[in-house]
Amino acid sequence: MAVRPASNHLWLLPSLAAQQRLLDVYFTDLHHYIQFLDQDMCVQISVYLSLGSFDHIPALPHTSSRNRYRERATLILYAVFLLALSHLSEPIKGVPGTRDDYYDAVLDLLDQLDDHPTLETVQVLLMLTWREQGCDQSQRAWLHLGINSKALF
Repeated sequence: MAVRPASNHLWLLPSLAAQQRLLDVYFTDLHHYIQFLDQDMCVQISVYLSLGSFDHIPALPHTSSRNRYRERATLILYAVFLLALSHLSEPIKGVPGTRDDYYDAVLDLLDQLDDHPTLETVQVLLMLTWREQGCDQSQRAWLHLGINSKALF
């Protein structure tokens, strides 16, 4: 299987103002349920992906590897955006996609990284499990949890 670059999904990257709003929603309303991401790290990833700033590459949770960094950074940020969008009652100006677009992008990025399980993929699968259980999609939640345990062993 050929690896597609994460830039396929960069069209979904919201404006910086919209990204900040989504990060605020996530860290204010949702983070206390799943507390394994750092807000400063997410902000740094947001700036890194938005500006293409390669002067300072933010540290990811799995810092032992720079392999496929952009895909892993995009995966974390889009998972946060997906959860934030799932808890909004009204759309945010500057967000180019729907929840479904972000969900599809996260699943595609997980598929791209299937041969390279890292802490980020485990964290995102746990986030998806939590989201699906909250959306009364327990079959999908169990699927994500099963993939997660496969990645661990």
